[in-house]
Amino acid sequence: MANLRVSLLRYIKSAQKGWRRVRVEAVPKGRGWNKDWDSPRTYGPDCEEVGPYQLKWYTTGGKAQYAGVGNDLREAITAQEAKQALLRAENAADEAGVKLVTEAPDRKTLLAQKAAFIRLKELSNRDKETISAYDNLIGEFLSVSGKLYADQLVETDLLQFCDGLRKRGLSERTTMNYYSSITAFLNYVGVDHKKIVAKEHRPHQTDPDPEAYTEDEARKFLDSLTNEKHRLFFEFLLKSGCREKEATHLEWTDLDWAESCVNIQGKKSLNLIVKGEQKHILFQTKTKRARSIPLEAGILEKLRHWQRMNPTTRFLFGSRSDFPDNHYLETCKQTAFKAGLNCGVCDSCSRTKGKECERWFLHKFRASFATWSLRRGVDIRTVQAWLGHTDVAMTSRYLAPAKGQAAQDRINAVFANF
Repeated sequence: MANLRVSLLRYIKSAQKGWRRVRVEAVPKGRGWNKDWDSPRTYGPDCEEVGPYQLKWYTTGGKAQYAGVGNDLREAITAQEAKQALLRAENAADEAGVKLVTEAPDRKTLLAQKAAFIRLKELSNRDKETISAYDNLIGEFLSVSGKLYADQLVETDLLQFCDGLRKRGLSERTTMNYYSSITAFLNYVGVDHKKIVAKEHRPHQTDPDPEAYTEDEARKFLDSLTNEKHRLFFEFLLKSGCREKEATHLEWTDLDWAESCVNIQGKKSLNLIVKGEQKHILFQTKTKRARSIPLEAGILEKLRHWQRMNPTTRFLFGSRSDFPDNHYLETCKQTAFKAGLNCGVCDSCSRTKGKECERWFLHKFRASFATWSLRRGVDIRTVQAWLGHTDVAMTSRYLAPAKGQAAQDRINAVFANF
């Protein structure tokens, strides 16, 4: 019987032996692998450098064959599994006396399609974090499915991928978001997931009604912040209703001091100098529509002061290098914990011993802006315009019924003169 084993190798370099191949036995463990296969230390104390992965298999005549599969471990394993499946199919066809057609001019492998898809995202000026997320998720999906071509994918492939996400402890919403990323890739390769996955089997979660922070919670949260920029950022979220990305990409030129408002651009092209090289970033809002939001006098004055203190910066809330800062969620979680605002009973609190609470997240400041505005008498169409909603029904979701003491105060006011 033919040797159908496909081995995964890697080039490594040592001072004594130079470049040579060693076997890689990568085993999934938690969210990673049993070893850090990108670290030279994994291959021994004398290893100085690691090179690309290779596949090794034998022809029918016993001759060793090699093929390079790049530097990414997940992609290498996907290629290994695909080559293993191909060898078995060729062997079965040979035993049956038929010829297996493995390639066609218009039939590209999923691995090649993935590379083209990632390249398209790069050419579309998507941010580095988004491209990396697509790269890792698609690589994981291809590894789980083990399929070589798009037309081989079946419902089980997508369901097993989702099941693996849930077993890692990811929420249904996160599973749904990751599933959407995979379906975006599948649409690119010409596969309609709706035709292979039944609707009732797809990850789905009904959006709960938006929740707002109470005034006491918001005040206690802001008062616990000692970093001036952080306090200004979260107060700005609360008093403008901006989404996180909208706020982090704001430039001083987006503020209209004469009209006391901030202008949110639907699309924005940013040219940044990163390590001496120019980098182009395309930012766009969720609806790709521009809007203007009036700013409360207090936050406007604080922004004036902040600009006087930082006259050379480009972004209102940029990082130390004056780039858009993407670490405010971590700051939000840490601040809520230090302020003693975590609930202590949610799943996140249970997993982190109360250090991270699912009740504290950035979008809730936007929800608080909407809810407080509506409860204080701002008409719903105006709030809709401030939030940038395309449908007033989306804005009406923030008209949540009052609860607790707020409900008691309202019913007392209704019958105060009766």
